[in-house]
Amino acid sequence: PFLFHANALIYALFGDNDYTARIVPALFGVAIIILPYYLRKWLGRTGALVVALLFTISPSVLYYSRYIRNDIYIAVWAMLLTIALFRYIDERKDKWLYIGAAAMMMAILTKEVAYMTGFIGITFILLAIVLERLSPDTRRAVKVVMAIVAVALLIASAVILATAGGAPEGSVLAALHTLVQYLIVAAGLLIGAIFACILYDGERQWVRTAVRSIGWRAIIISVLIALILFALLSTTFFSNPAGLWTAGGGAIAYWLEQHGVQRGGQPWFYYVALLLPMYEFLPLLFSILAIAYYLIRGVRDRNNGQDRLFIAYLVYWWVLALVLYSWAGEKMPWLVVHPVQPMILLAGRFVGDIITSANWQRIRSRGGAYLAPVLVLLGVALVTALGSQPFQGMSIWNLQDTGQWFTAVIAMVLLAVVAGNLIRRLGGHASVAVAALTLFAIFGLATIRFAWMASYINYDYVNEYLVYAHAGPDVKPALAEIEEISRRTVGDKEIKVAYDDDSTWPLEWYFRDYTNRTFYGAQPSRESLDAPVVIV
Repeated sequence: PFLFHANALIYALFGDNDYTARIVPALFGVAIIILPYYLRKWLGRTGALVVALLFTISPSVLYYSRYIRNDIYIAVWAMLLTIALFRYIDERKDKWLYIGAAAMMMAILTKEVAYMTGFIGITFILLAIVLERLSPDTRRAVKVVMAIVAVALLIASAVILATAGGAPEGSVLAALHTLVQYLIVAAGLLIGAIFACILYDGERQWVRTAVRSIGWRAIIISVLIALILFALLSTTFFSNPAGLWTAGGGAIAYWLEQHGVQRGGQPWFYYVALLLPMYEFLPLLFSILAIAYYLIRGVRDRNNGQDRLFIAYLVYWWVLALVLYSWAGEKMPWLVVHPVQPMILLAGRFVGDIITSANWQRIRSRGGAYLAPVLVLLGVALVTALGSQPFQGMSIWNLQDTGQWFTAVIAMVLLAVVAGNLIRRLGGHASVAVAALTLFAIFGLATIRFAWMASYINYDYVNEYLVYAHAGPDVKPALAEIEEISRRTVGDKEIKVAYDDDSTWPLEWYFRDYTNRTFYGAQPSRESLDAPVVIV
């Protein structure tokens, strides 16, 4: 109900039109850029700025900040929950519990995916508490056991998929085939838990001591805040008592039912192999590099163990969000915002670490500024060489391709020599930092282009995969013509317009001011079709 109440308020204040419909999503899109400021202790100041930048240029976040759906709201509530969790662990102030309770309830009142967000957060807290209670030897044993179980589940899934294909319905193999998805999800959850256990050793017992410090007064106030918000919004300020059920159990039942319906019919790799590489390649790549780096080299901790806890949480969130949203029956482009969010946070922290750990004065004095353009040119030469088809014949076009290939190869050799000399002067660590930031800048520029094209050029064309379930570009010209016909024939918007069930959305919205509109649905009649304008 939050979406409807928020927009009803905006319509009451500023009127109802396409512009005002986007005000609340746009405000939340601005809020998600500001909120990393409150995580700067764990992201680092530089990391927080990088996260804000990544949220700003993210194609999916930008697009759905201009789109009247719930997902940008859920992203903001998830940020507030993360802020409340780590600020309470650090400060032990009850206000963060109250903010967390309000954010969690607002998420529940916004969209049912809040239960997945809550599941990720609660299971991480429980995992951290268990880790903190175990001895170092026991923790190592637990990690080994979880790894063995995860590998066993993946092997079992592969065997079942290889042998159960085409098995007759009702057979044991067919029954096992239906269980594969659950085995893979369980393996994914275990992998997330293993990564978290590797990154956070639990020696400082931050989570356990924080939970034990919560008093009954804070618990009661938090519960009251949540219940009051739920009662007010679910009942539309007590005008609809049935909303207590429809916004609670009814919403959950509907959401679970949609899992079986699989609306959209997207494949399991819809996010990981399509939308993320197509639009969010920047946070995807750098968050993967971050996970690999932190798992191998460890976390540079500046906060007495809290940084390790924070990175473990982000990696756990990254893995579980990707697994759960890929498993869920309904896969839609707007849902990509949710797995992207931990990727952006993790990539921002990683890039921030790269920037702050390098000695840039030394890099500049040793010619590091030249390495970036040399690497860019080397990449261009490599792509040109790989894209050419030399020695294919003696025609002018074949000779041109061969010459292009030779030029690219010669340029690659010369640039490789120059890059090698610069790398020797800078050293390995500094060279990697320059290369990483160069790649970040190139991918960042490409991301800005994709974000601009999706949100401001192709925003209503189906050649953008983010465009789904809304009107095409022909609606507005048609509406302008209908309005002009009405103005010339009967004045204002008094013309009679008839439309069917296939065009209900978005015409129910655009015809809201046409008092003589007629909806004939799937059963047209002589009376309903007796109109100057009929839309079929």
